[in-house]
Amino acid sequence: MRIAIDIDSTLHHYWDLFALLARRRFGVTLVYDEQVTWDIMQLRREQVAALVAESHRSEHVLGAIPYAGAVETVAAWHAGGHFVHITSHRSTDAHDATAGWLERIGLPYDDLHCSWDKVTRCSEIDIDVLIDDSPQNILRAQEAGIVPATIAHPWNRDVCREEGVICAADWHELAQRLAPVLAGPVRTR
Repeated sequence: MRIAIDIDSTLHHYWDLFALLARRRFGVTLVYDEQVTWDIMQLRREQVAALVAESHRSEHVLGAIPYAGAVETVAAWHAGGHFVHITSHRSTDAHDATAGWLERIGLPYDDLHCSWDKVTRCSEIDIDVLIDDSPQNILRAQEAGIVPATIAHPWNRDVCREEGVICAADWHELAQRLAPVLAGPVRTR
């Protein structure tokens, strides 16, 4: 199978860094459990963009700590012959630091792509499963015939109720829920 995996809020807990930067830079407190959408009402759009850019600077990318079980799960999939595509909305400027981080944490992968339109890229390279936290990406993947999976967050819990969306509390549960999908034949589109 061909698996695409997002990074921020999928391979590591991005929200803590984002909230810390929002507090430091703009004096705004962002509470994880209250973030039920990616429309952050306490910040203007350009402030959110500035925080995202700052959070993707090399020192922040390289300092991220992966979720428990993420590296081991992905490594087992890769060792089992699955193609692993790492995908992120990070700018292309963050590519090298991201590759460095993946190497530092020991996460094997076949392809790394930083771009805005993940689902189009996943369709182009025949991805079977997309693991992502974005409700929009989850639904677009499903519409494209890609199996969507996610780690549950306050902003994507509603989409977890959609039929066909594989949702888990953590990477250990995600590995269990994806096991039957990854054991099956490659789907044709």
